[in-house]
Amino acid sequence: MSVLISCNMSILISYMSILVSCNMSILISYNMSILISCNMSVLISDNMSILISYNMSVLIPYNMSILISYNMYILISYMSILISDNMSVLISYNMSILISSNMSILISCNMSKLISYMSILISCNMSIQNG
Repeated sequence: MSVLISCNMSILISYMSILVSCNMSILISYNMSILISCNMSVLISDNMSILISYNMSVLIPYNMSILISYNMYILISYMSILISDNMSVLISYNMSILISSNMSILISCNMSKLISYMSILISCNMSIQNG
């Protein structure tokens, strides 16, 4: 005796290659536990691909304890910049925020810049954890 409610929506605009998809599902099971998960991703690619993924799930079991899991992941990569003399620049930026059930916050930021003509790799890693 479980109830599953799901909604899927996707929008594709081909001129600028924008893909927006949203998934939302609600699961109510027999033991009165409620699982609500929402996924939203945005992909924009016009020589610059931006991927924004958003995941949020809320689980409320029968003993009324609340588990909230929040994941947000942003990937911005500007690829294949050709300047001169086969000099390609790859700049990637990764940022993830994770808030777990014990309200500990993990923020990690990775930024790397790769210039292949000079073989220079600059990377920066930063992590903050409160618990």
